[in-house]
Amino acid sequence: MMTCKQVHKALAKGDYRDLPRLQRWGLLMHVSMCFVCRAYNREIMLFQDAARAFREHEEELGSQTRLS
Repeated sequence: MMTCKQVHKALAKGDYRDLPRLQRWGLLMHVSMCFVCRAYNREIMLFQDAARAFREHEEELGSQTRLS
């Protein structure tokens, strides 16, 4: 099983999808059992969703309101 430090690195980088199947399973098991990593995973997902929504909103506005 992965340690919290390994889980945090994988979640922050976003490369957990590229992990081998057994390591990805270990990550999922760890996150399902560790409440700290589960909360961290939720925060990472929230930040990723917010960044994606901001980028889409910025693309919709075009070049009118971009900062210099």
